[in-house]
Amino acid sequence: LEYVATQPLHDITPYKRQLKAEMESIRGEMKKIGPIAEGPGYFALGQGSMALHQYDEARTQLERAWQAGEQGPAVAEALGLAYGRAYERALSDADRAPNNEGQTRREEAERTYRRPAVEYLRKGLQGAPGSVHLAGLIALYEGRYQDALAAARKVPDPLRAAQLEAKVYQAEGAEATRAGRYEEALHLSDRAGEIYDRLALSRPSDPDLYADDCERRGHRMQAAMALADVPEAQVKADLAACDRALGVDPGLAEGLVLEADLLWRLAEQKSKRGTDPTPDLAASLRLAEHAIALDPRDVEAYNHLAIAYRVLAQWKKEHGADPRADIGKGIEAARRAVEIQPEMPSSYANLGTALLVLVQEQQLRGDDPRQAIDQAVAAYREASTLNPRSLPAFIGLGNAWKMMSEVQIAQGADPSASVGRAVAALEAAAALNPRNARVYNNLGNAHLTLAEYLMAGGNDPRDALDRAARSYQRAAELKPDYYLARYNLGYTWRSLAEALFDQGQDPQPALLQATAALDEALRLNATDADVFLERARVKRLAARWRMQQRQDPAPDLREATAELARAEAVNPRQPDVFFTRALLARDRAERGDAAALREGLGHVAKALNINPGEGRYLALRGVLELMSARLETAPNRRQEQARRAVASLEAAFKANPMLQREYGPALTEARLQAGIAPSRPAEL
Repeated sequence: LEYVATQPLHDITPYKRQLKAEMESIRGEMKKIGPIAEGPGYFALGQGSMALHQYDEARTQLERAWQAGEQGPAVAEALGLAYGRAYERALSDADRAPNNEGQTRREEAERTYRRPAVEYLRKGLQGAPGSVHLAGLIALYEGRYQDALAAARKVPDPLRAAQLEAKVYQAEGAEATRAGRYEEALHLSDRAGEIYDRLALSRPSDPDLYADDCERRGHRMQAAMALADVPEAQVKADLAACDRALGVDPGLAEGLVLEADLLWRLAEQKSKRGTDPTPDLAASLRLAEHAIALDPRDVEAYNHLAIAYRVLAQWKKEHGADPRADIGKGIEAARRAVEIQPEMPSSYANLGTALLVLVQEQQLRGDDPRQAIDQAVAAYREASTLNPRSLPAFIGLGNAWKMMSEVQIAQGADPSASVGRAVAALEAAAALNPRNARVYNNLGNAHLTLAEYLMAGGNDPRDALDRAARSYQRAAELKPDYYLARYNLGYTWRSLAEALFDQGQDPQPALLQATAALDEALRLNATDADVFLERARVKRLAARWRMQQRQDPAPDLREATAELARAEAVNPRQPDVFFTRALLARDRAERGDAAALREGLGHVAKALNINPGEGRYLALRGVLELMSARLETAPNRRQEQARRAVASLEAAFKANPMLQREYGPALTEARLQAGIAPSRPAEL
């Protein structure tokens, strides 16, 4: 294949078939000769797998050769190169990961791949003490870039010298991107690109060369997108350049994953701007699936699938489409990555995150998510066991326990233990990285969940709300453009306003703070339905306070209705939008608008169509049915409507017993209207 690379641009598939046939012949000879052939045989198979870009398989075969006693400098060098290649790919995978996961993945890559790569390369260097190429690779992997460049300039082989120099520029560029020095990263990437362009003139059929350049383009795009949107035409040009690798080697799984990465980055850019990313995500998924068909053990392809399906599911969920099939495929891909790389903590963390996306969907639909939560907790715990400093593992554990507490609240159970576990995990995450905004946002979520439980039970939530607000404020300080922290802060101030309202105190100062936080969230992200929904809740509470003060609530009610219309336009599958519409209809009905009752029942029916088992929705339907019964003049119709109210309220209390505190009097009245005797205490 080395000679083939220097020939005019053409498909090298026939030569790969020939190499595979030769490898099969070696396997046959190894069986005939027996154990004495294992060392040299596995060494040859490892070298062949490297040439075929099957790096995991190459490491496996070369390690077998080493264990069989083939421990000379040549085998050590080959193992060092195989681990080094795995390290480079793992670093690229880490750079594709969400921000909070990247550093942890890089640490895992260093421990799992870089350290053995350097150890084996040093052993190889002992057998070739004058090899400046090996010395340069060691310097590269140890981050001594100037030493690596100096070595590259002394390497006698022009090809190896140029490849090493380009790798150094790429590594320096990646570090500059992580540090926020984006212009420097672009300059370094372009220097590497000049080298690859020059090499392509003498090696027009070298798939490794084109794959390395494609990887460089992905890193360059990441830096460029941090400065400004990258035109779609530029992405298409990068894809066309990457196609050269597949033109030479159509079976190059690595090339397909790299192209999938370019499309994923374009899709992410579009989603952040509110533009539909699904066509680009679908194209990236097809490429990754094709890569897996070529190499069923390509873990980067499975990681790509897990992340891309998660992003696609989130987009669909936020825009009213059904994400369940995509969620399932993302979980399947994450499980497969765990099977291939059980030694990598990030594989388990990815699986946990994929499962939590399922939990969110199950919560939305009223399905029982406890099994998925338990599986997510197990995955995150395994990640934290393998790497006690895994930030994603502790963030994930905190999120999982917070979700469990939400399930417990919905069922009327005490969530305190789960909230405590969530807080403990997130405080451990904060100790690992005290400047991670997402950690503090999620910590605020845990405190807010406890506050909502206390409010539902008639207890004072202000201490828990204060802890939530301080956490969200810290998140916003660390990341001023973090819209979720602003949204959650608005949610917290509105919750405080509700607590004050329930206690007969003026909620207006808290409502003003909620409005300010939500205005900032909307400025940062104008496409999140939940922001509009929360603004509607603020306006509804303001209207209720005005009614209590004998002031006109109509302006606030109109604004609340308008905000809900915006929320529904963005996400017609958000059931709380319809629930809040029904609450507004109830408010109007209480002011004498009888027609609002039918409207409210229609809205709550839509909410229940999405989540049939939600106790809050059932309870509101029961109250609206009871209010309708009061207006009936015919005794038979009044009794029939009251019986419907009894059934709805009893179903609500079965789903969540804590609702009895708020809606118990309504059930008592409904039973009287329906002619049903009140339930009697059990006799001892």
